[in-house]
Amino acid sequence: MKTAICTLYEGNYHYGVGALINSLVANQFSGDVFVGYRGALPPWLRQYHTTNLVGWKDAPFIKLSNGSTIYFLFLQTNIHFTNYKPQFLIDLTTGLCTNYDAIAYFDPDIVVCRHWEYFEDWMKYGVALVHESVTNDMPPTHPLRRKWMNIAKEEGNEVHRQIHSYINGGFCGLLLSHLSFLHTWQKFIDIGIQKYHAENKNFMTHARPYPFRSLDQDALNITAMVYEQEISEVGPEAMGFVYGVVAMAHAVGRHKPWNKSFLYNSFFGNSPTFADKAFWNYANGEIKLYSKNYLSIKKFSMLASSFIGRFYKRN
Repeated sequence: MKTAICTLYEGNYHYGVGALINSLVANQFSGDVFVGYRGALPPWLRQYHTTNLVGWKDAPFIKLSNGSTIYFLFLQTNIHFTNYKPQFLIDLTTGLCTNYDAIAYFDPDIVVCRHWEYFEDWMKYGVALVHESVTNDMPPTHPLRRKWMNIAKEEGNEVHRQIHSYINGGFCGLLLSHLSFLHTWQKFIDIGIQKYHAENKNFMTHARPYPFRSLDQDALNITAMVYEQEISEVGPEAMGFVYGVVAMAHAVGRHKPWNKSFLYNSFFGNSPTFADKAFWNYANGEIKLYSKNYLSIKKFSMLASSFIGRFYKRN
């Protein structure tokens, strides 16, 4: 199955992009990756000879040894990238990716932990989605979900399924036969902005019970409820949030693995997380994000921090 991988980054999230690509290659993905970016290109791109994509300004691409091609697409938008996901996917599937079988979006703080075949099989069962760990239990009778039902009906959409868990917006994979899912997701983002005064330039706005506090995720949850075709949900274990069959590691929260001082954090009772360890496991691979010495020091500090964490944990 020919799948396009895509992600969005700015600032030092380029470290996450590099680790994501390394994890894909290590787990036998061979194909095209489309990286939307704002600001500067990754400094690790200097390792490669780059060629500019015809028809795009500031769009270099590189070839990896396993045959994969990584495209960097400069995006002129002031929308927060978390709220730009469906539009980016729509633009790709109506432009550069029209001849693909599937497309999968990963946040740049995710690394893949399972063989790529797992994801291909998953997407064949419907739009692939993962449950959040925070407010994971959100039954159909939840007042917020009831509010979303009313919004959907007001916009002419029928609720086709009862969803019991809040869905995380960090990953979405689908066959191109499910493109209407993306258009519906974008539709409810636009509704959140136009009718409920959500701000697309910010990560979160207002407070609950506001129906579009997390604009992209709330719109995604409404879309999953009203989508007429199949979806395929996996629990929070898919992102490593809880114990189980882990498909990917998602480093949620403000402090990302590439920014953390593990020994310093250990004295406050904070041990390295599963996502921290997964990132540093893939920090050097096909793409070299760090020198060997720096990587060794970082891994040692992570081991030391984990050891301290056996005896001293935050309450």
